Amino acid sequence: MTLLRFLAATLVLSAFLPTSAWADAQVDRNGTGIITITDFDGTADDITVTTVGATRVITSPTGLLPGSCSGGGASVTCTVGTSIAA
Repeated sequence: MTLLRFLAATLVLSAFLPTSAWADAQVDRNGTGIITITDFDGTADDITVTTVGATRVITSPTGLLPGSCSGGGASVTCTVGTSIAA
């Protein structure tokens, strides 16, 4: 029963963590077409950017927040931009 209480408390407390706690970086695309990858923790991340048709697919095994793009978790998709900033 103690383990069940611990798991329940962990689940409830995790709801109060900031969204940056769930990923190491965030991906945004602004109105001028610049795709920006913002790091949260200052450590090196293994981030890959590929072009698939009219989209850029940004992946990271440590997790990404979609910002103004779509997806989240290990993969974020943005409309192709004019450039990429990190």
